[in-house]
Amino acid sequence: MRRELLTLCLLAMGWLPVAHAQSSILWIAKAAAGDISNHVFYMENDTLAGKPDLLPLFMHNFNPYSSFGKYVKVKQGLYFSNNNWRLFNQDKSDFVEDSYYNIWVPGAKEEVFKHSSVPSNTNSNQTVIDHPSLNGNPNAIVVISSKWEGGYDTYFQGLYYRSKDKRWRIYNEGGLGELMEEGRHFHVLVADKSSSEYTSLLITANANNTAGHVLTIDNAAINGNPGAMLFATHVYNPGGAGSGVYNNHPVGVYYAQGKWKIYNEDFAPIAPGTAFNVIAFPQAPVATSIEKPLKTTAVNIFPNPAPRKGWLQVELDVEQTSPVELTVFNLIGECIYRTVLTGVTGKQMHAIELNRFDRGMYLVKVQQDNQSAVQKLVIQ
Repeated sequence: MRRELLTLCLLAMGWLPVAHAQSSILWIAKAAAGDISNHVFYMENDTLAGKPDLLPLFMHNFNPYSSFGKYVKVKQGLYFSNNNWRLFNQDKSDFVEDSYYNIWVPGAKEEVFKHSSVPSNTNSNQTVIDHPSLNGNPNAIVVISSKWEGGYDTYFQGLYYRSKDKRWRIYNEGGLGELMEEGRHFHVLVADKSSSEYTSLLITANANNTAGHVLTIDNAAINGNPGAMLFATHVYNPGGAGSGVYNNHPVGVYYAQGKWKIYNEDFAPIAPGTAFNVIAFPQAPVATSIEKPLKTTAVNIFPNPAPRKGWLQVELDVEQTSPVELTVFNLIGECIYRTVLTGVTGKQMHAIELNRFDRGMYLVKVQQDNQSAVQKLVIQ
């Protein structure tokens, strides 16, 4: 388990408001072999532990930081058990080892709520969302994640807006024959279009941006940034248009040739007119978890943000004589740079050339004996 350094870090109406963290926390979770049991990925994590009222969201990320990816071709969901949150395959198939997931715990300023299908809001293959932030708002950017509370659900879901009653719906992509059962639960987030932390957009497939099962996103905030974090949900009829396009397929995101893509995991072609709501974090806020903070060494890094073709200066104030290990990690816990400094006392400077790094966010760790300190680094 990668816990030593990184914890990369609204009933009758069908929704339940809850308390959540003061600021958003995001990280990339890797389903390593030791964290998997059958169809479940155990996300052992201080940000999630003991907090069943959180409303996290997730997105399969094929290749964060251009790492080697794995396809996930089944419906997945979240659930809380034994004091922590888990990801799982709804069909109970074995969880894919070494698959990656963007995890988002929304902050207090985010409009996020839980929606549940109950008899009063469910009809045919859909469940109606009755929420003030969405009612009468056909151009909202909304993303959802499925949550388990006792019932497995293998259907893929999307969103659509019905202009007649001015309400959004979550629906089963397989059509009217796939009845929406009672007791289906979803975490629903409505994007703040004025947010400075992320970009929210609607992207629609056309001949210029789609090739087979892949839809390319061309957005200046995330182009050239393999460390961006995306969350996407299919929307049937953007703006509440009368007709739309189904996409009854598992969906993920990946990065290639300088741009992020949305793709169907089962390689089914994305039809023209297929649209997705997307929330993209160019520089995701991250939580770090350190068992014993470094007290005897002061650490300062600058410039931060740093230019990709420049140098990073790491300033240390060392009071002990034991070796100091300096490492740089990406958000999936891979060590990108490591050096050990010996024979140093007092204030010291160490320079790192950044042309070896991609644009994005990293964590700089300084370790001395059993104490450590971490600072977030952004490379532009």
